[in-house]
Amino acid sequence: MKKKLMIALIVIAVIVGAIFAWRIAYSLQKNTDNIPTLAMVSEMDDASFLVGYRSNQLITVWGEPDEETPTTVGTTILTWEIDDDTTLIVHVDSNNKVASYELK
Repeated sequence: MKKKLMIALIVIAVIVGAIFAWRIAYSLQKNTDNIPTLAMVSEMDDASFLVGYRSNQLITVWGEPDEETPTTVGTTILTWEIDDDTTLIVHVDSNNKVASYELK
C-alpha cells in the first residue's frame, strides 16, 4: 500500500513540475501574447523587451506600420504613430527580428 501511495505522489509531483516548467517557458517566449498595446508602449520608459521579436509579430498585434522604409544595408525601419506626440520607430535586421527601437 505504501509503495502505491509513493508512486502516486511521484506521478503527481512530476505532472505539477511539468506544468510549472511549461508556464515559465511560455511566459518567457517571444510570442504575440506578450506584446502590449501601442498605447501601453508609449507610456513605458524602456521598451527594450521588443528586441528579438519578429516584425510580423508586431504587425499582427499592432497592425501595419504607418511607414516602412528599407535601408541600403538590408534592414528595415518600421514606424508607428501612436499619438500626436509619440512615435515608435523599430529597426528590423535582415533576419526579420527587431534589433533596436526609438520611442520619440
